[in-house]
Amino acid sequence: QFESVRRPAGMTGRSRAARRLLPLPVRRVPESTYTTALAADPQLRPRLFWDGISYDLRAFEVIDGSVRLSLGLANFFEMVDVCESFAHEFSSGRARRFRSMAKQAPDPFDLSKHVNIPALTWILLVRESDGSTTFLLHARDPDAVVSDGKFRHAYGGQVQPSSEHAIDPRDETTLWKSFAREFAEELLGCEETAGRPVAPLDFCSPPYSTLRRMTDDGRLTVSLLGLVIDPLSRWPSMLAAAVCDRKALEGLPSFVAKNSEGRVIGARQTTDGIEGYRLSEEIVSRLCSDPLVGMSAKGCLVRIWEHRSALGLIAGCPPSVDGSESQQNLGR
Repeated sequence: QFESVRRPAGMTGRSRAARRLLPLPVRRVPESTYTTALAADPQLRPRLFWDGISYDLRAFEVIDGSVRLSLGLANFFEMVDVCESFAHEFSSGRARRFRSMAKQAPDPFDLSKHVNIPALTWILLVRESDGSTTFLLHARDPDAVVSDGKFRHAYGGQVQPSSEHAIDPRDETTLWKSFAREFAEELLGCEETAGRPVAPLDFCSPPYSTLRRMTDDGRLTVSLLGLVIDPLSRWPSMLAAAVCDRKALEGLPSFVAKNSEGRVIGARQTTDGIEGYRLSEEIVSRLCSDPLVGMSAKGCLVRIWEHRSALGLIAGCPPSVDGSESQQNLGR
């Protein structure tokens, strides 16, 4: 479901509780928010930092094996202002105060309190010829995005239209298009486009058309694993797993070791490139215990291991196609 109207202003980065968290000199400037303060500092402002049109998640339901989303329009900085304020409030010890943001929105899964622009974060799992499964993670470049380069993340990005000039924004509300766009940007090195004032992506041309054929004929399956909310910042993420055989990737360009947002992280560097992590209980446990692995990556790994059979990650077990064990295929 898509609503073209923007939701009435509720909790925002301009609310009294959020503004109290800003440095005093910034607070004295009317209408200042976290993002305006960040943008004004050339040492802090990331390279990829623009207030693009995005999709606001207003409802998330799983009914009779189908995922139903209610989406509207919002601007990216509306979400950043709220989420970063939540994080700063918690870290400063103010979350327990009577008029804190946390007190005003005690349930992180109550999507009615403020704008929620979800990330679609996913891990690509490749079934190798020897029967093992490998995957890669991603280290964000702190000079490019609002993130610490020491952390290892799942791949993905915000659920946004590919262009501010999309004729009909609802045409790009499908999660598959968000996945395909981020796959091309982060693994194949295509130019970052989401939200920028450029022509909409042509999803009928390579590499997007190749990815579409791969999903249509079953060589690539993309399954939704659930919705999670970061307990610190309240940032929502929809977790997904993409699964394919190594041979299926032959029709795509080679994966890049670095893109506009960061670099690929694997088990080790080899002469042929970066060797992926081997999917096993020991590796999943180790990564989930590592404080430098991002929360969305940990969430993906836990759910992937829990539903590895339904995802087709056990030898001789094909991927489930009936939606069992919480597996949901992304729509077109």
